[in-house]
Amino acid sequence: MTLVHRGKALRARREFTERLQTNHCATVFKEAKVLRIIGSVELNAVEIFRAGAIKPFQMAVGGVLNPHWR
Repeated sequence: MTLVHRGKALRARREFTERLQTNHCATVFKEAKVLRIIGSVELNAVEIFRAGAIKPFQMAVGGVLNPHWR
C-alpha cells in the first residue's frame, strides 16, 4: 500500500499513524501529490511529485482510492 499525502504530517489519530509507521507493507509519501493517472483503458500507473524533487516519478499501481473525488 502506498499513501500520497500533501501535508508534512498526517492528521489522523495517533493510534492510526503509529500503526501505519510500523507497517512494513505501507509506504507514505509526505509533501507529495498525484499529478496524473496513467492508462487509457485500464489503470497502469500514477505520476507523483514530491516536494523538493527535481521531477515527478511514475509508479505502477493496481488501483487508486481518493476519498475527495466526487
